[in-house]
Amino acid sequence: MPRRIQDIVPSDRRSIRNIPVDKSARSTPETKKSQKEASAKERVYEIEMHKIQEDETVEIPEEKKPAPRKEKKNRNKRQWNWLFLGLGIFVIVAGIGFVASSHYSHATFTIVPKVIPVTVNGTYVTQATPGTSIMYELASFKGSAATSIPATSGAAVSIKAQGKVTLYNSYSAQAVKLIAGSRFSDSTGRVYRLNSSVSVPGYTSKSGGVIPGSIAGIITADSAGESYNVSSTDPLSDFKIIAYKGTPKYDSIYGRLVSSIAGGFIGVKKVVNQTLVASTTAILQDRIKVGLVQKALSMVPEGYIMYPDSYAASFTQSTIDGTDPKTAVLTIQGTVYAILFKKTDLTSHLAGASTTASFGTFSYTMPGLDSLHFNIVNAKDFSPEKKNSLIVRLQGDMKLVGSIPVDAIKKKLAGVALSETESILKPYNQVIGSGSSGELTPPWAKVPLDTSRITVIVQE
Repeated sequence: MPRRIQDIVPSDRRSIRNIPVDKSARSTPETKKSQKEASAKERVYEIEMHKIQEDETVEIPEEKKPAPRKEKKNRNKRQWNWLFLGLGIFVIVAGIGFVASSHYSHATFTIVPKVIPVTVNGTYVTQATPGTSIMYELASFKGSAATSIPATSGAAVSIKAQGKVTLYNSYSAQAVKLIAGSRFSDSTGRVYRLNSSVSVPGYTSKSGGVIPGSIAGIITADSAGESYNVSSTDPLSDFKIIAYKGTPKYDSIYGRLVSSIAGGFIGVKKVVNQTLVASTTAILQDRIKVGLVQKALSMVPEGYIMYPDSYAASFTQSTIDGTDPKTAVLTIQGTVYAILFKKTDLTSHLAGASTTASFGTFSYTMPGLDSLHFNIVNAKDFSPEKKNSLIVRLQGDMKLVGSIPVDAIKKKLAGVALSETESILKPYNQVIGSGSSGELTPPWAKVPLDTSRITVIVQE
């Protein structure tokens, strides 16, 4: 508490009463009056000052004493403890945050694949035999169509069925000659005769077996009638030469159906307008061709390509029959030979072997290959049955694009620092182009070990 001090009287105190008066000063009525008023004021002032001296107490604040040194040290120690505690909490929280962010980190890599543009504009000779620069393969699709046309009844006729077969020789390496009229028998016992003499080429030896020599021939039914008509879709066995029965040639020289055997008829022949037959036949041929081409395009094997115009078609002679006296049924059968190319072989020839080899053991895609303009140059001379040379023209732009092995790259990148990714991706330079980049979230983390949190974007 503040001390109370009373009756403090200053020493050698001066008041108005102690002021000396100059007696030599002249007195006037005005000065005398002023002196009286001043004496009265002095008296009042002295009385008031005396009261203060006797009664009034003055509070003097207590002086602050300095804190003991020990208390100051304790306070400093407590301050340091709080500082260390705060730093410890910060380090723990930061550590937890770092571990949590690393555990839930995510990596995104944008990879630009290697792209090689290729311009195609040329004429190429393709063959059906292996080992050639460009090899083609054939797949056949058969179909038929029929429609009714106006007709009248004509005279009674007897017509023999006729069709095309391929004759094979796996008996001898020398050619075997078959004369006109040679008789063939199918599995049902029906007999047909060869229209003209042919020489069937000898076989060629290959590792693991022989390749029979072959040639096409026309056969005609031995008797007239519809019973000799055979559809090319019927599952028949080979046509065997009757004269060779009981000899090794019987199973080694034979014929196989190429087109339907048709036209066999006995009865009243329908009379139709031949111009109408020709136009109707053309319509049916187009119908068969469109349907079979679409079927072929939908069944192209994996790794092969068929262009919309890469096919050849053949048709049997139209047949006219029916029982209605005023109409006839016009029927036609056709075969579409789809011409297929193996994509890798075709690309290697179009782009160049050195270009495709630049991808090493990695695979690549060929966008634009199926969009090239394709047409057959020797369409009139090409024979699917003979499998002779096929000359084609290809034009357009395509490109080769490296296939990025995304899953393999994810496994390689898992758990590494961002600075190490360049060396890890280096072995894939044969399919990776320039401009690839990577990003980590958070930036101080490593690539996650969990590949599900690694995103690889292939930018094309």
